[in-house]
Amino acid sequence: MRAIVVDDYPPFLAALTVLLGHKTGVEVVGQADNGADGLKLIDEMQPDLVLLDYSMPGMGGVELTHRLKARPKAPKIIVMSFQTESECRQQALAAGADAFLVKTEIHQELMPLLRRIAG
Repeated sequence: MRAIVVDDYPPFLAALTVLLGHKTGVEVVGQADNGADGLKLIDEMQPDLVLLDYSMPGMGGVELTHRLKARPKAPKIIVMSFQTESECRQQALAAGADAFLVKTEIHQELMPLLRRIAG
């Protein structure tokens, strides 16, 4: 599965890229640190999976999800956040995200989540 990671916090972006490559066999084909650059990269690379930060300056994960899911052949989308409020999860899923992942639970939840949405 080819993936793009979009997150405005560089240490998390780097760590998630390494985690995906080692633990899941997912190939990260691109990274962006904001929604606008992420959208351009997604248009260029046509990934199977996009992992997005919920809260970014400018275009956040919910808006980007909405834009991507309005297209034919939209990628699978996982919106991630440190926020655990159900409102964040509901907004992401209402925008069309395939899943919502709390960042503090990523080590426990990422593999089962990827298996579920890839199937």
